Formats: sequence, C-alpha cells, structure tokens
Amino acid sequence: MFKDVVQKEGIRTGLYKGYSASFYGSIMYGYIYFALYKGLKVYLKENLGNESAEGRSAGMKAAIYASASTVAEILALCIYYPFELIKVRFMTMNDKYKYYSVTDAMYKISTTDPKGPIGLYRGVLTFFFTFMGQYTLQMTAYELISERIKDKPKYDEHGLLIPVDIYRENMHVIQSSIMSGAIAALFTNFLEVIVFRQQSGNGQSVAQILKEEGFNIFTKGITAKLLLTSCSSILFFMSMHHIGKAFNTNLSEAE
Repeated sequence: MFKDVVQKEGIRTGLYKGYSASFYGSIMYGYIYFALYKGLKVYLKENLGNESAEGRSAGMKAAIYASASTVAEILALCIYYPFELIKVRFMTMNDKYKYYSVTDAMYKISTTDPKGPIGLYRGVLTFFFTFMGQYTLQMTAYELISERIKDKPKYDEHGLLIPVDIYRENMHVIQSSIMSGAIAALFTNFLEVIVFRQQSGNGQSVAQILKEEGFNIFTKGITAKLLLTSCSSILFFMSMHHIGKAFNTNLSEAE
C-alpha cells in the first residue's frame, strides 16, 4: 500500500496530504488537552475523598483519570475537530472538494455546506465517542500501567532522594505507552472506520455503514491502527514526560 501511494501520487502529494491541517490541529489540541487534563486530575485528587495516594483503590484512580480525560477531551474537541474534518477530506476526497489550504477549506465548508458553519462539525458526535473512548482508555491505561511498573522513590541513609536511572525511566514510559496505545486501538478501531466514512461526506448513516461493512469493520485497518497508535502514544507520552519535567509540570506528578 505504501509503495502504491508513493508510485501513484508521489511522496509530497501522497504521503503528506492533509499535513497542515493535522499539524495545526494537533498542536492546539495537544496543549489544550494536556493543560486541562493535568489541572483536572490534580483538582480531583485533592478534592475527591480523603484517601492518600496509597489508600486509593485502582477503581478510584481509574475513575479520576477517566473523568479528567473525558472533560478535557470534550473542551479540546471544540477547537480541534474542524481541523480533523479537513485533514480527512484532504486525504480521501480532495479531488471532489478541491481545497487549496486549511483556511480555504474552512471558508468553503462554511459557505457551501447545507448546515453552514455547523458543517465544520459534521460527524463530530461519532468522532467524539470514538476518540473520547480512545484517549480516555489510553490515558487511564497509561496512568495505571505506569504506576504499577515504575520504580518507587528511593532515599539514601541521609534521607536524600536517589536520582532515578534515566534509561529505566524512559523504558517505563515506552512500555506504558505501547500497552496503553494498543488497548485503545483494539477497542476503538471499528468506531474510527465509521467516523472516516461519515467525514468523507457520502451521507451514510451509522446503520448503513455497519450493514455494508459487516464484521470486517472490526478488523479493517487494525494493523495500521495498532502501529500508528502505539508509535504516536510513545511520541506523545515521551514528549509530555520530558517537556513536563523541564517545566516542573510532569504528567505523573509526585503524590
């Protein structure tokens, strides 16, 4: 498939379709989502119950992480989704829509879609449940897995914290990222197939797509999805881990 795309469309026009929409949308989404998630998680930990970190059950921790992730996802999605819609159309249907840039796409959708500017949010409900599920699962799984496998703080005989081995720390982040990304991909892949079909603008309902795809919807593109989600998960969590440490606002703060 990779070879076919390169041969038929070239590297720039084939592999990088929708790059600008993906870039701008991802940058804004990443900052907004991370800031909201971090703040909400800390707030819930401080105000939800009187248990210490050690006293909280795994279920309570999962509820905190999932709640913070869901609220952050809803708020960030309002800004991010139009970029996602444009990215998908650039990649799959631009021979039909003929968009020249992100701003051109936004203008054309707002003025030509029967729903007006609301057309920028076509398919948003299915997308929300898909990616809310993916990122909530991914973030919750990452936090729980990371807590279980990471090294506990160690102190010397003088009570001073012993520096963490950087290699082991990075490996823990990578392991947690891969496992959480795979879990999220397996549970949400079929919903993503529905989202892409709706975003392409063919007018099909969810029921029509399910009838047409059948059981293939659960495995369609799953290999690429697992690879993409695992790699993007590593990149996201490694970036947040090291950028957060640099600014003293790490994702997994000390309790």
